[in-house]
Amino acid sequence: QQVGHVEIAEVNEVSQWLAELVRDNNLPQKVFMLHQFQLQMIRDRDQMVHHPELATVVHVDGHGSPEAKMHTWDVIREDMQPWVWMAWKNFIDEDKPMLNAEQTMGIEPRPWFVSFQ
Repeated sequence: QQVGHVEIAEVNEVSQWLAELVRDNNLPQKVFMLHQFQLQMIRDRDQMVHHPELATVVHVDGHGSPEAKMHTWDVIREDMQPWVWMAWKNFIDEDKPMLNAEQTMGIEPRPWFVSFQ
């Protein structure tokens, strides 16, 4: 199985476009969500540009045991820009065992967004 990646230039281009759309149309802040479960998936992430029109979220969507997921969470959030919100995904069929709501909300730092698949 091959895992894709994106260069930070493409991420910045899309976020700039969305920020301009929001600003030019006087819209409320929008969520700009990126999915990542390996560092190589978003290349040069430290060069990501901040736009106040966007709530930038990195959705950590790896699956597996709670220990494996926490390791992925810790690796992905390392050196994360302070303006980036963190999100967590629980996989109903793939996580063994899947964290319950209390366990999920006990993750530090607490996820800003949680999804189930």
